[in-house]
Amino acid sequence: MQRILFHVGPPKTGTSFIQDFLNRNRAQLLQQGIYYPEHYVDPNGVSTGNRDSVYSKDHFDRRKLEQLIQKAEVAGAHTLLFSSEAFYRDVMEIHDNCPQAEFILYLRQPLQNMESYHNQAVKRNRKTEKFTIANIDYSRFIRLKRYLDHCGQSCFTVRYYQKQCFRRNSLIADFLQSLSIPMVPEKSNSVINPSYSLSALELKRRLNALPLSKYADYQLDKVLQNYKGGQQHFSLTPPEEYARYLDQIVDKLDALLSGYELPGWEDYLHALREDKPKPYHREELSPEEAIRVAQFIHDQNHGLYSYLSRKVWQNADPLMEKAFDREEANFTDWLIFQAKAFASKLLR
Repeated sequence: MQRILFHVGPPKTGTSFIQDFLNRNRAQLLQQGIYYPEHYVDPNGVSTGNRDSVYSKDHFDRRKLEQLIQKAEVAGAHTLLFSSEAFYRDVMEIHDNCPQAEFILYLRQPLQNMESYHNQAVKRNRKTEKFTIANIDYSRFIRLKRYLDHCGQSCFTVRYYQKQCFRRNSLIADFLQSLSIPMVPEKSNSVINPSYSLSALELKRRLNALPLSKYADYQLDKVLQNYKGGQQHFSLTPPEEYARYLDQIVDKLDALLSGYELPGWEDYLHALREDKPKPYHREELSPEEAIRVAQFIHDQNHGLYSYLSRKVWQNADPLMEKAFDREEANFTDWLIFQAKAFASKLLR
């Protein structure tokens, strides 16, 4: 096998989008000499990738790798490609067991990464706290430095998760360039694991405080992913704070990795210096937007709406019970109450 490639993510760098493309285009990739093992994808298009293709429980399985090499060679491939975010913590183990391995990874600006993690935690992990910045997380850059020292720089293809750095402004085209193949990305409108609008995110953050069933939480996620009202593109960091943190980030990354002469590194730092945040919005839900979101849930899934109404009033605080007639109040009433209470706190 001429090349064995591991796309290692890391998380929040479009890995699910890349894996969806690779999984759906296995035949076209094979025509280019690349064998990509098939893997499971959940209803949201999200996958853990094909880590299990070369791992048995928590250890690298050389026997599995040898079997796949044979399959790839029989199929006429010269390159064996794997993709999983879970590989990012296993790079040194993979390298030690397969010295031929090459690694493809994307680096994302830490502040963008932190906001993305917050939104995902609200969306899927029932986070109720607002977004805060205690310390900038540089852990994946520090980890990359260790990998470069351990494995050698020649093992790595480092790409940059910044649209200005993508080939033809396309993540897929950029990734394919790292594979050294001329395959042109298909035109597709598929959206993998779509982000919430700000209103949907705020609603979910508040509802996370309630003891919803796993099934109801899953149904709510499906509905809110389809809600397109309110702000679709936003930042939770005030512009002046964003600019201050960005200066710190560029200086820190420059100090960490500039000595390795990574291809495109100076261009990436320049793109970061010029980076402009998405429009800033506070984590709030106006009464008008609360009505629109509640109406959307009602129209899309009336059973879910009724369930949420029951849960809200089963867990109502005394102030809410005093404000509403329990027999007539519903989920929309609760949302409006929450939004007005939030607004009143801001005006004090």
